[in-house]
Amino acid sequence: MHSTRLDLNLLKLLPALRETRSVSQAAAKLGLSQPGFSSALARLRRQLDDQLFVRTATGMQPTPLAIRLIEGVSHVISTLEGDLATEAEFNPSMLDAPFRIALSDAGEPTIVPPLLDRIVAAAPQSGLIVDAPDPQDLTAVLEAGEIELAIGFYPELRKSTFKRQKLFDTGFTCVAAAGHPAMKDGRISTDAYFHYGHIRIIRAGRSEVALTRFLKKRGYSRRTVLSTPHFLGLPYALNSSDLLATLPSVLADELGERYGLQTAPLPLDVPGFAVSQYWHVRYDRHPRNRWIRRQLAELFLGRG
Repeated sequence: MHSTRLDLNLLKLLPALRETRSVSQAAAKLGLSQPGFSSALARLRRQLDDQLFVRTATGMQPTPLAIRLIEGVSHVISTLEGDLATEAEFNPSMLDAPFRIALSDAGEPTIVPPLLDRIVAAAPQSGLIVDAPDPQDLTAVLEAGEIELAIGFYPELRKSTFKRQKLFDTGFTCVAAAGHPAMKDGRISTDAYFHYGHIRIIRAGRSEVALTRFLKKRGYSRRTVLSTPHFLGLPYALNSSDLLATLPSVLADELGERYGLQTAPLPLDVPGFAVSQYWHVRYDRHPRNRWIRRQLAELFLGRG
């Protein structure tokens, strides 16, 4: 560092540039001209004797020093904004930026419709963006503020930098076409469950991984006939075959009712899992984040 007198106002450039990966977009986000932003960034680079960001094919990427600084700066800025905004009356009708949440395909039919109704009614200028980042990227996008909440079963987020609220518990349910020969009086035997072929949703999330591990530990393996990353075609594939699918119970109930599918509890005592909402600790007191969390809690807390 060339000088011990660091202009702390310049540090707010870093989170904006990391979020947008673009000098012009970061400048617009902060209400600065592009030349003004570039000049300020150059001063900060000289003061810290570090490039801070380097240009790559995917945009401006932070150096290790910039990453460390951003973590501290983002926490301070978010805390101050949250504390100040809490003092005033929070009015969701004034929001104009959409909420961004992480949610798997399996959770969309259950979570999105009632949540969107709440958002449209209370924050009509806002909206909802649903993303499904790869599980290995989820921690990074939450830490960077690219996603405000993650909803689902994400054991990897149970660490000190994230907070969690359990919404409801769910288990697994077997789903098949109406009149399937394996389904008798709303039941399916262990032999029948493993005799028939299965449809596997390969991006179903951590719950599918947990189920597969549970079965493997007990010496069981489903015979997979169809693997697909999409839930959309699942009801049609089931209704045109004798295949089975195993889904989170909340989703199985939704699809069964909508598409006339038959459902049955699994023949094994498989542990269920908790559907929770997760957020980064720096947004814990932020009014916008608190509001959307409250909507989810009112809609789903204890639903299971």
